[in-house]
Amino acid sequence: MADNQLSLFDLLEDPNQRESVTEPRMWTLRQLCDHYYQFKRDDGCSDVFLNSIKRYLGYFTTWLKRYGVNPDREKLADLDAAVLSDYRQMLADKTHIGIVTANLYIAHVRMLLNWAEDIYGLPHPPMGVIR
Repeated sequence: MADNQLSLFDLLEDPNQRESVTEPRMWTLRQLCDHYYQFKRDDGCSDVFLNSIKRYLGYFTTWLKRYGVNPDREKLADLDAAVLSDYRQMLADKTHIGIVTANLYIAHVRMLLNWAEDIYGLPHPPMGVIR
């Protein structure tokens, strides 16, 4: 191997690169959101769409933290239908958020969950509770 090439073992030794070689089922919710954003960016999505991903999924992860689910430690498998239902209910209770905007918040969470299942086969809680 040439001196300037890295081996898989080199990546494992570098803590900054360790995240990229972990299995998707081991990703935290925040890492899942980050990988989704990177995937959409690499796929050529518009800056407007990428900004909406940041805004709406950022709001979701902030809400999760206040709800008691730490997105920096919890994985997708740790979410359940009750969490998604409570998120939908919280959006419905917000009087300063219109119905269309609340639906955008929900749509972005649904897109994240569908992407995780379609691309990586990660199961998610039933999404019927956040329609």
